[in-house]
Amino acid sequence: MLNALAATVEVCTNPKCERCWRLLPDVGTHPEQPTLCGRCVEAVG
Repeated sequence: MLNALAATVEVCTNPKCERCWRLLPDVGTHPEQPTLCGRCVEAVG
């Protein structure tokens, strides 16, 4: 018995963090580091 699979592909519209290059919705929401994600803001302190 075969199971059917389906997939869709969409372009991510989240901005890219300049430090980790991940596409995350929280990039640009930290005034002290507007080009970083929350995780990277905490890492660079």
